[in-house]
Amino acid sequence: MTEPTEPASESPQQHPSQDAGDQLIITAPDESTTAKDFLLWAGVIVLITLTIYAPAIHGGFIWDDDRHVEQNKNLRDAEGLANIWTKLGLRNGGTPQYYPVTHTTFWMEYQLSGATPNDIDPTIFHVTNVILHAGGAILLWFILRELAVPGAWVAAAIFALHPIEVESVAWISERKNVLSGIFFFAAIYAYLRSGFALPPRDSAPPQKRDWNLWGASLLLFVLALLSKSVACSMPAVMLLLVWWKRGRITMRDVVPLIPFFVLGVAMSAVTGYVEHEHVMKNALGVIPQEWNLSPTQRLIVAGRAVWFYVMKLLWPARLTFSYPKWNVDPAQAAQWLYPIGVVAVLAILFALRKRIGRGAVTAALIFCGVLVPALGFVDVFPMRYSYVADHFQYLAGPALITLIVAGVATWIRRTRAPAQDAAPAAPRTLPFVLAGVVLVILALLTLLQSRIYASPTALWRDTVAKNPSSWMAQNNLGVALFRDSIDLPADRADEADAMLDQAIAHFRTAIQLKSDHDRAYMSLGQALARKKKPDEGLAMLNRAVEINPNNVDAWTVRGELLRQMNRPDDAINSFRRALDAADKQRVSFTDSQVGLIHQKLGSAAMDKGDLETARQELETAMKLADKNGRVYYEYGKLMVKINEPIKAAEAFAQAIRLAPEIADSHIDLALLRLSVGNLAGSRAELIEAARINKNDPRLMQAAKKWSDAFEASTRPSTTRSTTRAAAVSTTTRGTAEVYHAPATRPSDQ
Repeated sequence: MTEPTEPASESPQQHPSQDAGDQLIITAPDESTTAKDFLLWAGVIVLITLTIYAPAIHGGFIWDDDRHVEQNKNLRDAEGLANIWTKLGLRNGGTPQYYPVTHTTFWMEYQLSGATPNDIDPTIFHVTNVILHAGGAILLWFILRELAVPGAWVAAAIFALHPIEVESVAWISERKNVLSGIFFFAAIYAYLRSGFALPPRDSAPPQKRDWNLWGASLLLFVLALLSKSVACSMPAVMLLLVWWKRGRITMRDVVPLIPFFVLGVAMSAVTGYVEHEHVMKNALGVIPQEWNLSPTQRLIVAGRAVWFYVMKLLWPARLTFSYPKWNVDPAQAAQWLYPIGVVAVLAILFALRKRIGRGAVTAALIFCGVLVPALGFVDVFPMRYSYVADHFQYLAGPALITLIVAGVATWIRRTRAPAQDAAPAAPRTLPFVLAGVVLVILALLTLLQSRIYASPTALWRDTVAKNPSSWMAQNNLGVALFRDSIDLPADRADEADAMLDQAIAHFRTAIQLKSDHDRAYMSLGQALARKKKPDEGLAMLNRAVEINPNNVDAWTVRGELLRQMNRPDDAINSFRRALDAADKQRVSFTDSQVGLIHQKLGSAAMDKGDLETARQELETAMKLADKNGRVYYEYGKLMVKINEPIKAAEAFAQAIRLAPEIADSHIDLALLRLSVGNLAGSRAELIEAARINKNDPRLMQAAKKWSDAFEASTRPSTTRSTTRAAAVSTTTRGTAEVYHAPATRPSDQ
């Protein structure tokens, strides 16, 4: 960012006497004056951005995308949309973070894509992120043109193509960054156009203040805050721009921005409350030690983070999802060089403002100021793993990019040889060649970086390769490999087994890095159980609950393993411990989560033969987790055992409505219909089960029973008994219609 300059004069190619039919005329981006020119150069940004993000667009969901999108029940219906806006925190029925505009866009995409709870295509979410990012870059171009900054389009294009932005664009959960970004830039542009910020140019008459544009800017700012509250820096940015342009700030400049500051502070407070109370606190309502930094430690973290982001923007090498966490020790004098260096650079730039202009210090202040929420002065959840992340600098980066581009553009302009001594094309060719080389390099780096976000396994492999000391990445790579091994078909059993071995190795590494990592022990126990080593798996799960007796998931997984080991009493005890732990931490668990534990407890009681306890637990589960198909399926099994076939059929049908992918529900409903002679209804369910898993052993057995029944129905000697069975069914049609009607499968539940 340099001192304001006048827009470039009209190029010779635009002279009206030129015969446009004789040659193709392409106006330089920053010399654009017509809608055609603007659309051309804006289209270039969009097209290139979509191209370089192609690998990520075709990728899947990664970390945290399950909570925000994949398993977010609030995306499914109108009630969920209301929850997005009116409820704070997951445990209250809201969203992981209170960014209602962001989650509303997820809700809209879910509805428009025709997604179902267990069949969500991530493509539309990825495409939206890329388009929003490209749109933000275009708005940045407009802002820089409005400010008469040299190299405006190049700066915007670098922002669009820079690999450090990949984390914000390719990660669906960071929709909040790109969405708040587009509103942030739009709010600034509207405010600049409103006449409240820029002085008149030279002989131009004073610009009349446009309150409509001021109102539009305020509305856009609110939308930015409700997308991500880091946009609260916008009014401070405006004051810095006013100071850059005028050299002073008056109350006439401050007063129109007061509503912006008030709203920014208010939304920041809401975000801080949600982050502190609903995100960072552990299940017992205690802030873990990872965030307990002293004021001096926070100053060192902030200073080092600023230099980290500067270096990554200048030299974007070895970018990764999670960086090593620094050891912050105020007793080491060298560590104080980071914050001292930041203050010194700002002071030098301010002192030189009359010699080099106010642009440099303005850009530096904007860069540091927009970063403040992510510099460690306030706690945010990712600080548990690292003090820095690429997505933290999304709104700050453009200030430094603009400063560098404007500085280079100004230097090239000043060092041009006089026109009569230089080749005619040289002065205009050099900037374009230089910009082209930089943009091509950045585009290639971003194309490579976006491939990392194609899948959880790819993401965590890259993270572990670049940051092997990250216990979080080691554990998450193990989880990703574990899930991949489960998803592989039976004919790739050897490959699945190799993946499982890799997962176990990463779980063990995570435990070596963090010996009290109870979730790594839990994951290791699950993996060992799948390796047919139940005793070793149980030992790991015992260690997990020993480290953290309040680990509800570990108690639950332990109970499931004990069920598989035919130890129903121990399983019941483990599930009860899970419920006790969940009750202590009730604020951290939804009714649905608690209901699933009741379902597992009821199933274990069913294994033991305690059908009364099983009924109590499963009915409790249906009240708490009334939208979970597995709960209704287990209740249907119980109703079969206690000979209540009508309730069993109704439960199986409801299980299918809620979770049509559970093959067992189709099979058991088919068997139930077969028992009353409904061959057609039974066949329909068996076909659905085969579509889910044609190799299911239970399906084979059920198909054999259906085949025997069909053959029997065609024999004259059995016609009478078959007719009698059908007659019995018909007499109870009023209460057992589900026997003879195919289970409905709504497209959206």
